[in-house]
Amino acid sequence: MISLGSWRWPALVASSLLTGVLLLVFGVTRLRTETSCVLTFEGPREAMGADARIVQMSFMDPAVPMTWTPRAGHPTEMVLQGTGLQSKKVALSVASASQKGIERSFTRHKEALHKKTERALLARTEAETLFKDKQSQKSTWLAAQPRRGPRVDYSSKIRVLEDRRNALIEKYPTHTDIPLLAKQIRALHEEAGRRNSALAATPKGMDFDKQINEAKIRLDYFSRLAREAEELEKSAKPLWSVKDAVRIPKGPIEVQGWPWALGAMVGVFGIGFGLTRSRGLSSSGAANGLWKPKADEKPATPVKEVPAPVLEKAPIEPVAASEMAPPPVPPRRQDGGDDPPPPTRRSG
Repeated sequence: MISLGSWRWPALVASSLLTGVLLLVFGVTRLRTETSCVLTFEGPREAMGADARIVQMSFMDPAVPMTWTPRAGHPTEMVLQGTGLQSKKVALSVASASQKGIERSFTRHKEALHKKTERALLARTEAETLFKDKQSQKSTWLAAQPRRGPRVDYSSKIRVLEDRRNALIEKYPTHTDIPLLAKQIRALHEEAGRRNSALAATPKGMDFDKQINEAKIRLDYFSRLAREAEELEKSAKPLWSVKDAVRIPKGPIEVQGWPWALGAMVGVFGIGFGLTRSRGLSSSGAANGLWKPKADEKPATPVKEVPAPVLEKAPIEPVAASEMAPPPVPPRRQDGGDDPPPPTRRSG
């Protein structure tokens, strides 16, 4: 047995605590700390499911497992919950993951808006090209017809004015020359219509006018879509926002594997209790495999014998024979009563 003296109990307690710490370090026992935050979706409801999966792809920290679940009673809110060993690390990981998810969703949202704007601009360019082609075809047809009087190229003038008006609309939507150019274009159309009224009344001319009107409506439609897409892309905002911020948990909510830790600590304490002792044992104290207490090495104090006191015998006085005779029996009374007892003789 190991002799520790007065350090026995501190050593037993310290060894048990050290066993618990080692179990925590090696992962046999885990302190489960939990924290969460709430994110709100501010986009269209039909796009929430797909965007929530995009946000979930940002939760890739293996040290802090996270869950991404809907909040009960709130259809547009999601709860991000993380668990781990250290409370501060868990809170920082959850906050970082939520911000990464919001940024990832916002980047995807901006890319989708940019693609939508590009498609609208491409459609507007195609509609504008078609519109100009139809006008050019009509102008070519009118130029090929026989005319009376001076020949005026209305189509080229109208094309120049429209190009200028479209450039102002794209760069300076509130420019004051835009309505003036529209008025000049309308006047040229009216003048060209009066000059070409006879030709426009023909089936060929009416077919050209119909195609030009359809191309103009198509151009206006895609121009409006392109403007709206550009404005929406410029004013884009994140679809997710943090409603409840992350809070650092005060302590663990669960100790995983605590039966193993408790059993190991109690076992170490019991083994140490059996292998240690408070006082040292001499080699001469063990006999036949059994422990015996150590003999006292101090010399025994001699006991002094005290003689018993001698009692002196008192002298014995001789007693007369008359005094040693038994007392006489008194006669009985005739009435049946007892006689009074004789007087007691007093000695000395």
